[in-house]
Amino acid sequence: LAVNFRASPPLYDPDRDVIVLEGQALGERARFAISGEALDDHFGAEDISEEGRKNAALANRAAIEACLSAKFRKAPSPETLLTTDEVPSLRKQ
Repeated sequence: LAVNFRASPPLYDPDRDVIVLEGQALGERARFAISGEALDDHFGAEDISEEGRKNAALANRAAIEACLSAKFRKAPSPETLLTTDEVPSLRKQ
C-alpha cells in the first residue's frame, strides 16, 4: 500500500494538538497526523507552541512520514494518527 505525501507545509490543529500532513493513499486523499506528545517525546519539539511543533515536524519529516506509512499499511484508514506509544515500534520497521 503506497502512501504519497504532499510537499505542502505541515498544518497545526490546536484543538487536537496534532500536526497534519496531507497525502494520498489507495487513490484517495488522506490525512496523516502526529500527536504533539509524540513530537515532544521522539522528535525533539523544543516547545509546545505551533511554531515548535511545526519545526519539529519539518526537521523530522522523513522519519515521521515513514512511521505514518508503516501504520497506514497495517490499518488503512482515511485518517491515520501517530501517537507517542506507537513511535518506537514503527521506527524499527
